[in-house]
Amino acid sequence: MEYRTENLQNYFRTAYSYQDLVDVLAHAEDGKLSYTSCSCIVAAPTANHGLLGVGEYCELRLEHLEAARALPYALAAEEEFNNLGNPRDGLTPWSDELRRQRVIPLIRAEILRRDGLKAQSTVQILDAEREMEVVAGSSYLK
Repeated sequence: MEYRTENLQNYFRTAYSYQDLVDVLAHAEDGKLSYTSCSCIVAAPTANHGLLGVGEYCELRLEHLEAARALPYALAAEEEFNNLGNPRDGLTPWSDELRRQRVIPLIRAEILRRDGLKAQSTVQILDAEREMEVVAGSSYLK
């Protein structure tokens, strides 16, 4: 069954630092990531504290959730994250466990995408440095 995740993916790209992604991935893999938490997918990047688990909230939750919801893609990402918990069988309750199973691959994919961009950037820098060395050593400049 297909689930919409475009806005979640865009939110990861625009609102999350690399370290935020690593942290929320570990949080999800530990079974702590929840839709009903101060550290849900949407609020986590603007939280001024460590990631919290199911039903845990800080005293400033409304402020950092409001700040997060003002970010591009946030509202649609929040809805998509919620919908990832829907088993779509009409019988089973929505669950954070199902959300985690479905969001973990998305988080990993974004980390891998950034790792690839970093590797590509490093190669480009090395290529540019080599070109500068060749040009500096050529008789063209002498």
